[in-house]
Parts: sequence; structure tokens; C-alpha cells
Amino acid sequence: MKLICCFVVILSFLQTGRALGEGGVEAKIPAGPHSLFVSGDHCVAFRAGNRIALFVVVKFVGKNCGITAQVNPDLNNKYYYEVRIPVESFDSQETERDADIRKILNFQSFPHLVFKSHSFSVEQWKEFFKKEGGVIQGKLTVKQASYPVSAKVAIQKVSDRYEVDGIVNGQFVEYGISPPKLAGGIGAKVEDWLELHFHLRSDSTLGFEQLLGQDDEFTWNQFSNEKNKKRE
Repeated sequence: MKLICCFVVILSFLQTGRALGEGGVEAKIPAGPHSLFVSGDHCVAFRAGNRIALFVVVKFVGKNCGITAQVNPDLNNKYYYEVRIPVESFDSQETERDADIRKILNFQSFPHLVFKSHSFSVEQWKEFFKKEGGVIQGKLTVKQASYPVSAKVAIQKVSDRYEVDGIVNGQFVEYGISPPKLAGGIGAKVEDWLELHFHLRSDSTLGFEQLLGQDDEFTWNQFSNEKNKKRE
């Protein structure tokens, strides 16, 4: 009887996981091999997992397309990327979990998470885009504390814009927060691992032209030619 009850609980969570698993992510061709997004998105997301009965992990995604992105100058003629993320806009398609996330992040006092990249010169940003990405470092501010992060980034040229797709791997504890609660919560727990994903559009990023202006020598033709040379 206990075995049957356990099986029913697991099956229930698996069914919920299928509904939540890729949450608000549209079922289209992804923007990258491991991306949670499709081309055209300007969003961030988190992905975490529920462990059920020691041997089954059901992943879930919380997507947020209410972000704002901006390129800002610093005092040394360098530029950094800033992304502001409204906490209340995360949607994992589970109301109870989303409410718990807002509570954990104390969104009434701290309504935004903020990512700021390290500052680089225009020449360094151009080189980064020529290489079609790499690793970029910065800080993520959660409530009152800032934490160092390192993101793996891939860059694509889509029509007349750039799309930047990336991921940060970590744990909830690294950002001073606890995992959100499960809906129901019986026989399962949220594991302490966390993926932070982002997909940014240059034409939705205020001030992006400061990095790669249309009149600059760094044109899409140059970008394509150098990419083709690498493949030859």
C-alpha cells in the first residue's frame, strides 16, 4: 500500500513537471544549442529542479520578459552592460512557487535584480563580438548584496540586430537565498542548483550603438568575413 501511495505521489509530480518543465518557453527552434529562448526574445529565465524519491529530477523554468537592458559609460571611457530584472515578472506557471520566489527575494523592498558586467573599452567589446562571444564577468545584485558571476555567452547576427544568449551556473546559496517551495511539496524538494539564462537583443538595449555604431568600421560584412575565414 505504501509503495502504491509513493508511486501516485511521484506520478503526480511528474505530470506537474511536464506542465511546468519548460514553463513559459515557446516550443520553437531554440536560439542556441542549450538555450531556453527563441530568436527574437529579450528575456531572462531561471531553471532549477525538483528531486523526487531520490532518483527523479523534474526541471522547471521561470521566465521573465519584463527586463530592461542598457549600455552605460563609466568614468574611464569604458562601457558596461546593465540588465534590470523585475522580480514580480517571473513566471514558472506555478502560482504558489512564483509567490514564494517574490517572498524570498523580498520584492516589495527590492523590486529588481540587477546585473552589471565589467567595464570594457569599445575596442574590447568589438573584439568580443568578433569572436561571437566567450565568457563575460560581472556582478548580480540580489536584495542588498552583490555577487560575482561569470556567464558563457554566444552571439548571433539576426537581420539588422545582434542577439546575445548566455547562461550562469550556480547555486541558490551562492546568492544568499533559499530554494523556492514546491507546490504540494510532499516527498520532494527543490535542489540547491540554479541556472540563470538570458537572451538580449541589441535593438532592445538602450545605448547599444555606443559599442557598435552603424557608421563604425565594424560592420556585419567584416563580422561575416572573419567568421568565414575561421571556418576555412
